[in-house]
Amino acid sequence: MSRRHGLLFAFLFAVATVLAAPSARAQTAGPAETRQEGDAPAEPDRVADLQATVQKLQQEAQRLTEALSNATDLEPEQRTKAEEALRRAGIEIATLQTLVTDAQQFSQRAAAAQSDSEKLLAEIQELQKRTDPSISDEMVLPELEATLAEAKQRLEELRAAGQVRGDSRTRASRRKDLREQLVTLPSDIEQIKASLAAEPAAGEPQLVTQAVRFELQCRLAVLEAKLDAARSELALYDAEDAYEVANLRGDLNRELVKQAEKQIASLSAEIGRRRRSDARERVRQAEASLRHATPDIRPVIEGPIRLDDREFEGSLQIAREEVRVRQENQKYLARLEAVKSELDEVTRWHEQAMARIESIGPTSALGLRLRQQRELLPNVDTIKRRLTARLAAIEEAQNGFLDFTEQVDVWADDEAIVHDYATSFTPRLDPERLAESDEWTAAVQQRQEYLRELVEAYNDYTKTLDDLDQEEQQLIDEVEAFAEFIDEHILWIRSHEPLSLDSLRRDKLTLIWLLEGRFVRDFSEAIAVDVAAHPTYWVIAGLLFLGTLWRGRKLRKQLRVLSKVARGRAQTSLKPTMEVWLITVLISLPWPGILLFLAWRMNVSGGESSSIQSFSSGLARLSLLYLVWEFFRQTCRPGGLADAHFEWPDRTIILLRRTFRGLIFVVFPAGLVTFLLHSYEAESGTDSDAIEILAFVVTILLMLFFAHRLLRPRGGVFLDLAAYNQGGWIDHSRHVIYLAVVCVLLYLVGQAVLGYYYTAQKILAKAQWTVWLFLSVVFVRAMLMRLLNLRRRRLAMEQARQRRAAAMEAEASGGGTSNMPEVPADTGADLGQISRQTQKVVNTTLVVAACTVLWVVWNDITPALNYLDKWELWDTTTTVADETPGLEGATRTVTEPVSIIDLIAAVLVGVLTITAARNIPGLLEIMLLERLPLDPSVRYATTAITRYLIVLLGVIIGSHMVGVGWGQVQWLAAALTFGLGFGLQEIFANFVSGIIILFEQPVRVGDVVTLDSVSGVVSRIRIRSTTITDWDRKEYIVPNKEFITGRLLNWTLSDTTNRVVINVGVAYGSDINAVLDVMTRAAAEHPVVLDDPAPIVTFEAFGESSLDFVLRAYLPALDNRLKTISELHASIYNELAQAGIEIPFPQRDLHLRTETIGLQAALSDAHASENSVRSRRA
Repeated sequence: MSRRHGLLFAFLFAVATVLAAPSARAQTAGPAETRQEGDAPAEPDRVADLQATVQKLQQEAQRLTEALSNATDLEPEQRTKAEEALRRAGIEIATLQTLVTDAQQFSQRAAAAQSDSEKLLAEIQELQKRTDPSISDEMVLPELEATLAEAKQRLEELRAAGQVRGDSRTRASRRKDLREQLVTLPSDIEQIKASLAAEPAAGEPQLVTQAVRFELQCRLAVLEAKLDAARSELALYDAEDAYEVANLRGDLNRELVKQAEKQIASLSAEIGRRRRSDARERVRQAEASLRHATPDIRPVIEGPIRLDDREFEGSLQIAREEVRVRQENQKYLARLEAVKSELDEVTRWHEQAMARIESIGPTSALGLRLRQQRELLPNVDTIKRRLTARLAAIEEAQNGFLDFTEQVDVWADDEAIVHDYATSFTPRLDPERLAESDEWTAAVQQRQEYLRELVEAYNDYTKTLDDLDQEEQQLIDEVEAFAEFIDEHILWIRSHEPLSLDSLRRDKLTLIWLLEGRFVRDFSEAIAVDVAAHPTYWVIAGLLFLGTLWRGRKLRKQLRVLSKVARGRAQTSLKPTMEVWLITVLISLPWPGILLFLAWRMNVSGGESSSIQSFSSGLARLSLLYLVWEFFRQTCRPGGLADAHFEWPDRTIILLRRTFRGLIFVVFPAGLVTFLLHSYEAESGTDSDAIEILAFVVTILLMLFFAHRLLRPRGGVFLDLAAYNQGGWIDHSRHVIYLAVVCVLLYLVGQAVLGYYYTAQKILAKAQWTVWLFLSVVFVRAMLMRLLNLRRRRLAMEQARQRRAAAMEAEASGGGTSNMPEVPADTGADLGQISRQTQKVVNTTLVVAACTVLWVVWNDITPALNYLDKWELWDTTTTVADETPGLEGATRTVTEPVSIIDLIAAVLVGVLTITAARNIPGLLEIMLLERLPLDPSVRYATTAITRYLIVLLGVIIGSHMVGVGWGQVQWLAAALTFGLGFGLQEIFANFVSGIIILFEQPVRVGDVVTLDSVSGVVSRIRIRSTTITDWDRKEYIVPNKEFITGRLLNWTLSDTTNRVVINVGVAYGSDINAVLDVMTRAAAEHPVVLDDPAPIVTFEAFGESSLDFVLRAYLPALDNRLKTISELHASIYNELAQAGIEIPFPQRDLHLRTETIGLQAALSDAHASENSVRSRRA
């Protein structure tokens, strides 16, 4: 029974709780929409019926619960089924009661919509009639501060209420949900009715069937109530929209916020004024006290005060410091209020723009408004500079607060202050008499009061600076968010009406203005006014213009001379190229420079004229473009940079020069006309820009013509590029590049014609930046290639000189060519390989830099790129130090998402790592190592180690970008290390040995070594193995482990000096001293044999057929070892022959013993045997 009573009590408690709970659903707000037919609100009679239904269902629920509690013939499963049905029915009844209450409130609010509208309008008008709040002079400062705190709290409440009520997106979403409910609920109701009409399950107890059917009845009532509540809520929204209740509520809230802000501003100003007035009054009091102070007390007021080797300010200095701090605080308070106002305005713009986009979609009016707001947004860079510049003020305020807070504590100890002051005063004072002095007590109390006021001032100052920092940071975030929102939507909003004959006819006034030439008169007047006002500028500009024109011929002549110098095959300096570059810039400056000057002066003297301002801005942009075109046109002149220095093909140079000439003399005037028309539209304020759009289209078509001439696949610059790199990516993609450029220009034409003129202008500006970037990359690459080619030429000449010097030295020292095989060591850089590697590095670096800049340029144009960072692939966890106070040394786990942009960056890092590891060592060799006094083996080790470090760094950076840190791979590393100890131990041993060889250098490239039975020269060292080339030019691949753990003989590790051994044998009876003298003289006279250590000749042994002598001589290197041995042999042999000393052959004595009788018997037997054989044959 306890379980049944508990179930009944729980059900009744739930019903009572729900009946007592207020409904909040009626507070939902949203934008207005029109109510559809059939969406009738719930009538009062219907609401009464629903309330009666609730009561009936509650009574039926109580009856069934009691019946279930008293039933004893139910199985446990049946009882559980009935209890669960009643539990769910209770939840449905509670939901039904909430829906009935909501429907009733919706109906009441809808009926009161008109009266609410009138009341709200009256309140708004009453608030608007109010004057600025006045502050009574009788209010003391604490009362003002309390009132200010209450006003700030009230303002926060109003702002929070305004955010809840003004969120139109919530109402739009709610209205959408209600419409969906009106569609789906009838079908759900029919399903419930069908379930109620179905036959109960066979054999099921009646009480269980009643409980299940009761649950269905409750669910049916809830669905019907939901339908009525949805209709009532929609009716409420329609009624409030019809009387603009939601808008009036928002206006009322904004008016209340405005009044609260005015009150806060007035209170803050009054509090600040009174505090500054009190601070100035304290200064006057301190000055008055100083005039009447005795010499003993005077330092306390005037300062400085020295106590225990510390110096303190006087009361007067403290009061003056408070005045200064209060003034600074007031200045930053004014800035804080301005920032808050800007933040509120930008936030309101952002919210309104999002609401309009969601409610009415993108329209031309909205696009115009967004463009205007985009121009009016605060400059984020300026705000960031202010934040940085204010760091010093924040540090000063914090230090001042801490310093003077400490002084408050110091001067609170009266006894210690009296003693220290008396003992430090000269002459020394009596502490007891000083403490009893009323003047001392007053001075100390005054100082303590001033310190407390100064600490409070510094506290307010620090708080103001912190609040200002927070508000400006919020302003930066809001401005960036709103700017991103505008950039993502503005390009897809039509800015003008489509170009048509009707629009051209309506814009005939613009054409008349252009043909009449009235702009010439306006601009001439503006220039004349500026000339009269600032003649110095115009005189300097004119002199510079005429001077550059006059020097142009001499500069061109000098350019031709330098070009001849640059063409010289022995030229290895970049100086002529840099001089030609400077001359090219000077030749290109006159006309673009004078146009830029005109644009600058018109912008300054234009005043309030929007047409002159607009035209000067356009002229400045076109002049910069003109300067770029003119510079590249002069670059392609005969004997210029492209011809004599970059060595571009003649056909390409001529084509580029003609193209840039056409852009200057055809496209530039067309663009100038476009900006002229835009300036007229800005001045007249007309809505029709058809003539301007037509001029823009003509300009783009002219650019298309010149782009076609330059980039056509079978006759443009691609012809020479494809011939230079036949089968390369340019050869295969030239049709794609041509088609892409043509499509972009045609797309701009289509956008302008269809009315997306602003979009076309923005894309054209980005396209211009792209072209400038491409031209800059081409020019920088050409300059780098010129530098590298000159460097390679110089290295080649140095290597040729070194080879000639080595050959002459060998010929002078040895008299011929060495018979020893040449050591295939790295005696110089492989210039061909290094050149190819350097070109790859330069190309890859420029491409990556260009792609990065292009990303920055086009990121705000292509909104899809902004979403790449929002597409999260997976999450990664990182352990960082916890900076929470009191938890020093602790760590916490931070989860960071990895997006597609991170994956793309990691792939880019991988490509760069591979390219850099392959090619940067060659660039390092040619640019740095060749200039240093390093051996070839050291240079080789340096480049190898650099390659491995690049790979390691790339792996670390790429892994970090995709969220793979040491914490994620440490178990894999442990498993890998465990596996290395078994299956990969040999490979790992060779790998480690390779690293040891590179750092310790027991062998180097070029060393002559003997390993086991293999002797040769080390020609290559890799991370796993080392290559040894023997004298027969056979290459042995030796694992690096053998060099570390085996017995290795390195002939040239620390010294290339080596010893040769000559063995000589002479006949017995020869003059021993003469032999020693001949062999010593032969070694001493040979030019290669070293004198120190001196050669040694020794009489070694008595041989079987000769007297054995040994000559031991030392050679400086292995280069002529075999040749020297041969020459020593020949010299010793000739000298011994002239001295009559015999070199014996090996001799053996043979002694024979003869027995006559035995020999005769053997011969007789042999003769008899021969005769018998002959007789048998016969």
